[in-house]
Amino acid sequence: MRVVKRIVDNSMNEIVYSKEHPEFLTVTCLEWKHILMEDRFKDIIMESLSFLSKAKRVCVYGFVIMSNHFHLIWQMRGDNKRDAVQRDFLKYTGQQVLKHLRNEQSILLSELMVNAKDRPAFVGVA
Repeated sequence: MRVVKRIVDNSMNEIVYSKEHPEFLTVTCLEWKHILMEDRFKDIIMESLSFLSKAKRVCVYGFVIMSNHFHLIWQMRGDNKRDAVQRDFLKYTGQQVLKHLRNEQSILLSELMVNAKDRPAFVGVA
């Protein structure tokens, strides 16, 4: 039996998510800023993916991390929902990057400030 989730986005295009096939995901840094240049930030992403894999939430087939974005091929496992796993992954990695930047009082923090009512004061990886 094929598990498929059908939703309609704001432009009324139908999006289909299937748990039986891997998915490709691109994550960009705010305004394409080069936040991921340092290896320690790449390590945060890799450690988070490793945790999700060991927790049997996802199967990671491959990824590539550039200085301002990364690509990921993954597949949800078990009853895990893509939206929930992706939310947890992005929230954790973003918080860890911000934690490092705050601890060293990086000048990047001022560049990451957003002025949107629906967002926290700082946003790193979106």
